[in-house]
Amino acid sequence: MKKENTYADHLIIMATTTILNQNIIIHEYGKRPLLIPGSDYIDRQLHISYNPYNQHYESVKDFDGTIPIMSFDNLQLT
Repeated sequence: MKKENTYADHLIIMATTTILNQNIIIHEYGKRPLLIPGSDYIDRQLHISYNPYNQHYESVKDFDGTIPIMSFDNLQLT
């Protein structure tokens, strides 16, 4: 990932969840958030947004700097 123009795919994101012991939730405009499980605890969440037009991920935080927590009911599971 240190190389320029190198992108993370689904396999890399799944490996990252395991290494970090975090659930990664991917937000894409107009779609239900996608849960990539990596922890047994729902409150261990890392949120990222995905832009399909330029195939780029960005981290997501609330305006107050906190990390949002979503329930399983609001997520699409992989």
